[in-house]
Amino acid sequence: MKVLLTGSSGFIGRHVCKALSNYEVQIITLSRSKSYENSLFAEESYREDLQSISEERLLSILHDIDFVIHCAGQSSVDESDKESINRSYAINVMAVQKLASAAKRSGVKRFILLSSIKVNGEATSENILSENSAVAPEGVYANHKAEAEECVTDTFHGSSTDWVIVRPPIVYGQGASGAVRGLLLLNMLPVSFSFKQLENIRASIGVSNLADFIAYISVSNLNRHSLNRSYVITDKPPLSLNSLVARFNEVGANCFTFGRPVIDLSKAINFLLSKNKKIKFLSCLKVNSDHIHQLTDWSFNYAINDDVQSSFLLNRPVIRIADILISIIGLCVVCPFMLMIFVSLFVETSHPLYTQQRIGANGREFTIFKFRTMRIDAPSLPSHLVDAKLITPVGRFLRRYKLDELPQLINVFRGDMSMVGPRPALPEQKVVHVSRSKNNLLHLRPGLTGCAQISKIDMSEPYLLAKLDRKTMEGLSLKSYFRIILNTILGSGSGDAAKN
Repeated sequence: MKVLLTGSSGFIGRHVCKALSNYEVQIITLSRSKSYENSLFAEESYREDLQSISEERLLSILHDIDFVIHCAGQSSVDESDKESINRSYAINVMAVQKLASAAKRSGVKRFILLSSIKVNGEATSENILSENSAVAPEGVYANHKAEAEECVTDTFHGSSTDWVIVRPPIVYGQGASGAVRGLLLLNMLPVSFSFKQLENIRASIGVSNLADFIAYISVSNLNRHSLNRSYVITDKPPLSLNSLVARFNEVGANCFTFGRPVIDLSKAINFLLSKNKKIKFLSCLKVNSDHIHQLTDWSFNYAINDDVQSSFLLNRPVIRIADILISIIGLCVVCPFMLMIFVSLFVETSHPLYTQQRIGANGREFTIFKFRTMRIDAPSLPSHLVDAKLITPVGRFLRRYKLDELPQLINVFRGDMSMVGPRPALPEQKVVHVSRSKNNLLHLRPGLTGCAQISKIDMSEPYLLAKLDRKTMEGLSLKSYFRIILNTILGSGSGDAAKN
């Protein structure tokens, strides 16, 4: 079975692509921008713009496609700017109409549209929103999404193509933008914020559960009652705004060595937000998603804290500042030793420095610097696959004490790497990259050292390695950052993974 996924490089699309990889399907992606992460899971990737793509080209892409998942869209609209409104209409309505019409002509079996709970409104009072609630969009974006839904239902009415519309509320998780991104930025500060007086329920959903449901509803064998309908989805149990913020604060606190004072912003909202945003912020939005469990066999596979914690897997500014300072100090301190090593290797091999392409943050390739420890004719392999017979005498000493990694302080200074993080892998180590993608690590800068290295876990165990790296990076504070560096200097993890 073949699945075409649009918007695969976006926040939700990336997670849907990973969720689809758990099923026996061929994934085809269509996106405006290139994504290294998508290339790990997709059989084919098309870099096209749905607004400008020709009908013939779109039909050729849809040839032999069984399922279409349309995640592409634009949520940010400046309602005072006509050009912004027109762009939103082109992306959120016209592109949906074009794709749905082409899917119908191509005989696609099922069409999934990612919409928004905003189609049903921004707030609830006594009522609780469900799939059967009346359509009551407020604002340009919500109206465009409602029109897109109408395009889908009208296009496939009476055809052999089934359709499903998914309306999520606010989505949080690794890579989120908007209000969730704002919460993360607040948690990067040495003070934490709360809204203790706000206990209004605002429906939300973790991106992992949302992506898992979209993948399930797209390719699973479902009865007729489960198809040709809309679904709303929300966390269980529903959280108040203050409860969600408290969870972010709890995880964010782990990133600081010392405790943080808490500032209650409940009373400051009147001054911080405009009238329209204040209504959305202070009002309730209650959603009932029981229909999902009544009509399908799907269930939540991820806890709320899973996506809250993964939200903090990012390149933090304070860590970058520490990287720059330590790399400068480190290069000044070890410069005489590096010169001695350089001369020794020059005498031994005449080529003391060794460069290699590795995968960095967001899948970007960079050139890593190392001291040469093997013969000139040695193949480029991961350490655990290297034949020890290829290692030179001086190289054996350097590898034992990890001294061959010293030139990577230059990579740290340049921003290719961090002092602490997942070790940079070779482009061909796909299993390592897939395991890191599943653990939301691919966007991080690779590290010169890390908890996995001092625990002597190498890339021969990619899934164990990724899990330990994720645990380390989720709670990385300056204290744990310096502890890992100190343990590395003191010899933890020393030795060589090369085969004897």
